[in-house]
Formats: sequence, structure tokens, C-alpha cells
Amino acid sequence: MEAGSVEKLDADSQGAPNGVMPRMAALVIRSESTSVDEMSRMLGCNPDYSQAKGTIRQGSTVNKPASFHIWEMRAYGDQTASLQEVIERLLAKTAPLRLALMALSSASCSVHFEIVNWISPSDRHGPGFSLPTEAIVFLADIGADLDVDQYLE
Repeated sequence: MEAGSVEKLDADSQGAPNGVMPRMAALVIRSESTSVDEMSRMLGCNPDYSQAKGTIRQGSTVNKPASFHIWEMRAYGDQTASLQEVIERLLAKTAPLRLALMALSSASCSVHFEIVNWISPSDRHGPGFSLPTEAIVFLADIGADLDVDQYLE
């Protein structure tokens, strides 16, 4: 894997208007010192998106180099998918990495669980979601904080 690799959208994101997915959940790992390659080695898998510290994100309107190495695993959904489904898909992908994520959170890496939800008047699912107890325990075990962004169209 190349440092500073370009974002790769998974199969769920294909066909999105303007490339914007109304629903996304991401497990994000940031570090000032642990490289994306080292994070991937420790986790035993490659990210869905990564960016090396000091690089500028492709397509960015702000030419500011990244302050951290960034490793992300993502799940996407269009308007037909509920935010709950997207979150559950990401949790299923990341749960097997629990022990490795715990080690990374102890190794100068910060772990974040990020949720983005675009809501429109025609949205049949609405803005709500819930995290089951097992998900909350998982996020606590790996030292992840929770960041939820909800936008109205």
C-alpha cells in the first residue's frame, strides 16, 4: 500500500449522485508518529481510505497538509439504507479487529467512530439511530470517541 493513497469508495457507494453518500460510518485512526503502513500491519488489513501525514488530500479545496497519518475503514449507504444498517455494517467489519485496535489506541494512535447522515424531507428513515450495548462496549474497549454529524438538505 502506498503512503497517502487515494480514497477508494466501496461497492455500496457506486452510483451516488455527485459522489456524495447520504449515510456514512467510519472507524478512523489518527497518529502523528505511526504510519498508515504500520497501522495496516498491526491491524492485519488495509484501509478503505488513508492519507499520510504531510500530504494534501486529492481534490481538497484547502491546500493544507495532513497533520496526522489517517487510516479509515468505512461503510456507506444511499437513501434507501437506514443509518442503522450502515452502522451495523461497519461494526461487523471492525469487530474482528478489537484486540489490534486496543493495541493501536495504546500506541500513540487516536481512534474515532464517525457517523455522517444527510437528511432530506423525502427521507423515509429520519435522523434517528441507536447503538446496541455491544457496540458501546466495543467502542469503549478500543478507546474510540463518537462523532455524529447530521445535515439537513
